[in-house]
Amino acid sequence: MIFERDRQRAPQGSFHELKFEELEEKPRETLQLIYGRLGLSGFEQFWQKAETYLESVSHYRKNFYHLDEKSKQKVQQRWGRNFKRYGYSE
Repeated sequence: MIFERDRQRAPQGSFHELKFEELEEKPRETLQLIYGRLGLSGFEQFWQKAETYLESVSHYRKNFYHLDEKSKQKVQQRWGRNFKRYGYSE
């Protein structure tokens, strides 16, 4: 994958990686960490808008998909390496 090949070329302090679950579980803390790691200012001003947005979608529930065995195998074949790298179950 091109991203995996080139990720080390990103200048120090211009890239931060996280799991989506971290953002779901602790949005303020996670976003504040990102702002800090990237050297961005204005977090409090941003957070006021983000908090309003998050409140507006607070009743949203994620969709769940049930894949047949053939589809699961196809996904595993194509994405299994990434699942393993990022600690997601198969």
